[in-house]
Amino acid sequence: MNPDDLLVEARRLERLAGRSLASGDHETACRCYQEALPLFQQLGETRGEATCLLKLGVMAQDRSDHETARRFYEVALPLYRQLKDLAAEGGCVRRLGEIARARSDYETAHRYFEEGLRLCGMGEDALGKAGCMLGLGCVALGRSENEVAAAHFEGARTLYRLAGSRVGEADCIARLADCMYSRSDYEGARERYVEAQKLFGQNGNLHGEAHCLLDLGNIAMADSDYVGARQRYEEALPLYREVRDLLGQAECIRSLGRIALRESDEETAGRCCEEALTLYRQLGNILGGANCIRTLGEIAVRRSDLISARQRFAQALSMYERIPKPVLIGMTHRQMARIARNESEKREHVRAAHRAWASVQRADLLQLLEKEFGRFGL
Repeated sequence: MNPDDLLVEARRLERLAGRSLASGDHETACRCYQEALPLFQQLGETRGEATCLLKLGVMAQDRSDHETARRFYEVALPLYRQLKDLAAEGGCVRRLGEIARARSDYETAHRYFEEGLRLCGMGEDALGKAGCMLGLGCVALGRSENEVAAAHFEGARTLYRLAGSRVGEADCIARLADCMYSRSDYEGARERYVEAQKLFGQNGNLHGEAHCLLDLGNIAMADSDYVGARQRYEEALPLYREVRDLLGQAECIRSLGRIALRESDEETAGRCCEEALTLYRQLGNILGGANCIRTLGEIAVRRSDLISARQRFAQALSMYERIPKPVLIGMTHRQMARIARNESEKREHVRAAHRAWASVQRADLLQLLEKEFGRFGL
């Protein structure tokens, strides 16, 4: 096939992939981009090659195959630099930030989002800027920096609104709800999640709907409404499966395990946690894996297997410290204090919990700690 015919075929495959992607046929889209990629490479068509790589990365990321997505982005990135396409370069960097954030690597994610924000600004890409700002807010929230996170989310929301992106605006509303939830403002968070879910639904965004349902389930859990929580998780799980989001599936399954534990069904709780843990490990998600391991420690406590419980809590603690997650570090130390082997060990865990929660100014949790242990060890 001569070069002209190769180019015609490559463009045909690229157009077919785009139409398939727009109609939700990701399998055909993926196959067409994979077939078009070597043709563009053979022709030395840099933009066509970069586009195929980026699209393949996005589809891999959408199904939570983060390692594959990362490889595609890292190959596409120098091609966009070669083309001097600042907006596309910023988009690749932003998506690398999203992958780092999904793995709880907040330092790397923050660096990528800051660089992406700079590039998208230079490339006059308003949606890209909004996405990077949203990412910076998620990083701040992951670090328990609620005020910083809320400011980023509000800024991103304004940019999305100006650009006419209803889905982007809905995403920001949901993340602002996350800030409220982390402050235990469950009523405010519930209203925001419902608002975001409605926007996602109006725009046919199953991913966003699933996230809101998951979050509404978490609020129901916080209110000890286990029936309502289970309903929300069971509504979200098939949506996550439909869009092939492994992380969302893991979150739902782990949450169903938490409900089973509250209902003293340790067998179901353990099975759910092990299933979710496998998914988190597959994704390289430290936070999710640590949460599962901590729940397995709670199950061991229920079964009076304190040796296994201490091992599980210690393992989870080391993972939280790697991220770090001060609130969860404190909670784990509190649990370890309850099953300490002696007074000295108990005192050390109480002190560590106090340090962790004081570092993020969680007066509410410090009050709970003093209520349970008094001024013991402080």
